[in-house]
Amino acid sequence: MINLLPPIEKEELKKHETLKIVLILGIIFSVFIFYIFLVLFTLKIYISGEAQAQKIILDLEEKKSETQQTQEFQDKIKNFNQKIITVDGFYKKQVSLTSVFEKFSAIFPKGAYLTKFNWKEDIFQVEIFGFVPQRENLFDIKNKLEEDDFFENVNFPPSNWVKSKDINFHAILKIKTVE
Repeated sequence: MINLLPPIEKEELKKHETLKIVLILGIIFSVFIFYIFLVLFTLKIYISGEAQAQKIILDLEEKKSETQQTQEFQDKIKNFNQKIITVDGFYKKQVSLTSVFEKFSAIFPKGAYLTKFNWKEDIFQVEIFGFVPQRENLFDIKNKLEEDDFFENVNFPPSNWVKSKDINFHAILKIKTVE
């Protein structure tokens, strides 16, 4: 094809064609950038949603873990408290021999003393052998032991009452325990 147009118009046509190509390429590039922006924006929203979901799952797992740790700690405390109650009950049932001897020293009159002492810990029973100068002293000891709340089942055999002076006596009694 022969172009019969003057050179100025030819140049103008060429400029218009170049301008059209530039405009078309600019529009294509703009659409391409717009689509990339849309894809990136969609990707950002998707990743943000996933991050939120993971954060929620993490928070729930932490709470679950804290709840399990709290439950385990409470179970340990209950177990420890049960052991303390058991130990406390054991110690409450224990009788201090010192307190038994203190009771005897407070009850025994002057001149009376123990010669033998047998302690049966499993049944909290005491068997005592001793000496008193007179029968009245033995009556006092027996009455004071029976009146004392620390002792129970006080038993003085009849052989203790035969002599009136210089009596070697024998008695069996139990210690009251706290239940």
